[in-house]
Amino acid sequence: MQHTATMRNIFAQSIVTAIGATGVRVVLKTAGDVSIATLTGGTSSATGAVVTIPTASLVDDTNAVGGTLSYVMVEPAATGEVFRFDDVTVLGFSAGQVITAGDTVDCTGDITWTAPV
Repeated sequence: MQHTATMRNIFAQSIVTAIGATGVRVVLKTAGDVSIATLTGGTSSATGAVVTIPTASLVDDTNAVGGTLSYVMVEPAATGEVFRFDDVTVLGFSAGQVITAGDTVDCTGDITWTAPV
C-alpha cells in the first residue's frame, strides 16, 4: 500500500494537531518506561508530509533523573505519547547511553518525522 501526497500531508498535520503547535515535550525514557529527562516548551509545524520540532524551541532539562536511554517519546504539554523514536541516534543520542542524575540534557539537530509513503 502507498499513501498519496494528500494523505501524507494529512498525517503530518494530524501529528501537529495531536502534539500541539506549542508546549511540545520530548521525554527520554528507559526500557522500563521510566522518564530520564524531559525537554519542554517545544514548537511543532508541518510542511507537506514532514513534521518538525526545532531543538532551538526546546528548554533543556537541567536536572535529569538519570538512567539508561532506550527511546525518546514526543508528547503534548498534557501527558500522552503521540510518537516515539526507538532509534535515538537520529536525535544525537547513543543507544544505551547512560545519563547521570543531575546532568543537563539537550538535543542536537531538529527533530523531524516524515509520513510514510
